[in-house]
Amino acid sequence: MVCRRTVGCPARWLLALSLLALFLGGCVSTQERFERAQNFESEGRYAEAARAYIEVLEDESDFPNARDSLAGAAQRAMEDGMNDARSAADADRYERAVDHLDEVRDLHEACQSVDVRVPLPESYTVFRTDTERRAADALIEEAQEATDAQNWEAAFNAYERARRYIDDTGRLQAIDEQQADVLFGWADTEMQRGTYRGAYQRAARIFDFVPASHPLVAEAEALQTEAIERGTQRVAFLPLWRTETAGRALSEVFLPDLNDVLNARYWSSPPRFIAAADPIEVQRTMRRNGTSRAVLSRREAAAVGRSVDAAFVVTGEVTEFTATETDVDEEHVRVAYVPSRRSRTSGRQNGGNASTDTSYVHRTYDLDVEAVVDYRVVDVQTRRVVDRGRARAEAEGEMEDGRFAGDWRNLDLSGSERDLFDPILLERRQRDIETRLLDRLADEYANAAYDGVLAEIE
Repeated sequence: MVCRRTVGCPARWLLALSLLALFLGGCVSTQERFERAQNFESEGRYAEAARAYIEVLEDESDFPNARDSLAGAAQRAMEDGMNDARSAADADRYERAVDHLDEVRDLHEACQSVDVRVPLPESYTVFRTDTERRAADALIEEAQEATDAQNWEAAFNAYERARRYIDDTGRLQAIDEQQADVLFGWADTEMQRGTYRGAYQRAARIFDFVPASHPLVAEAEALQTEAIERGTQRVAFLPLWRTETAGRALSEVFLPDLNDVLNARYWSSPPRFIAAADPIEVQRTMRRNGTSRAVLSRREAAAVGRSVDAAFVVTGEVTEFTATETDVDEEHVRVAYVPSRRSRTSGRQNGGNASTDTSYVHRTYDLDVEAVVDYRVVDVQTRRVVDRGRARAEAEGEMEDGRFAGDWRNLDLSGSERDLFDPILLERRQRDIETRLLDRLADEYANAAYDGVLAEIE
C-alpha cells in the first residue's frame, strides 16, 4: 500500500515527529547554554558567562540577545582581569600579572572569533608593556642572586623565564651569554663533585647559547675533554651464552654470529664514558676460569671483571628462540613418480608399472623468528647487579618448500621444483631471516646494555 496523505499515515507521522524532536532538541540545548551563561552573569562570574555566550554563538550565530549579552559580560570580565593584574603587580607578582593580562587578551580574541567586537581596556597596552618589563627585570635579578649563591639550576631557569617578557634582540643576546656563564659554572661544580657525565652534558649546552668564536666555547671543550678522561669507566662485555632450552632451538652458528656482530659493531666503538675491555683478553680469562661456555653468576662475572681491570661487567644469555610458521598455504601438485632402476626392476618382476601419477604438497608460508636476551650489569667492586633487563627482537620472511611422503628424488620435477626439497637451500633461506633477527637483537641488546652502564656513571 502507498501512503498518499499525511493524516492517517503512520510512516510519515513518525518521520515528521522525529525531525521535529531533533529540531526542538537542538533549540533546547542552545537555550540551556544561554540560560547557564545568564546564571553565571547574575552571579558575577563574567569570564565564565562570556565563554558560555561564545559557545551559544558558535552553535547558533544569530541566537536572540546572545551577542549583546556577550559584549556586556566580556567587557566586565576584561575589567576584572585588569584589576587582578594591577593587584598582582602591586604585590610585585609580575609574572602572575602578565598571566591575568593574557586571559584578557584571550577573551578579546575569542569574542572576535564569533564576530563580536569588544575592545581591550584603554590602558591595556601601556600597562602590559610596563608589567612585562618589570617581570623581566625581577627575573634577571633573581637569576643573578641565584648565580651568586651557585644555585645554577635556579639561575638558569630564571633567565629562561625572563625570555618570555623580552623582545629586544640585544637584551636577549645578553641573556644568552649569562645562561652560558651559568652552564659553565654548573659544569665546573659537577666536575668538582666527580659527576663527569653531568659536567660534560652541562658544557655541551653552552654551544646552544654562544657562537663558536666566543671564548667560553674553548673553555667548555677543554672541560669536556677532561670530563671524558676522568669519567670513562672500563667495561667487560662478556660473550653471550644460552640456556639449555634456547640452545635446543638455536642453530650452531647463531650464537657465534651474534657475538661477532656485537664485538665488531658495538663493543669496538662504545659511547662516551665507556671503554670496552679487549674481547680477546676477556675470552682468554673466561677459558682459564672455566666459564667460557656457561651462564655466569654475578660472582663469576665479577671475577672476570677484576681480572681485566674493569669497573663493570655486562653478562647475558639467550633465553628464548622461537620459529613459527604463519599464513600457511598448501597446494597439491600432480607429477609423475619415476622409481629408481632397482625399484623398476623389482616392479617388473612383480608386474608393477615403470611410473605412476602422484602428487606432492607445495607450501608457502611466513616464517616468524623471535629471540630474547636476558642481561645483567654487575659492579665489579661490590659484586652487585646494578641493572638487569631483557632485549627482544623479531624478524620474518617468506618461505616455500615441498612435502612428499616418499623419496622426493623419484619425482619427475623441474629444476625450480627440486629446489623446494633441497635442504641446503631451505636452510639458507631460514638463515637469511635469522641474520635479520640477529642484527636487530644485537642492536637492542647493545643499546640496553650501554644504557644500564651509563646510568651508573654520573
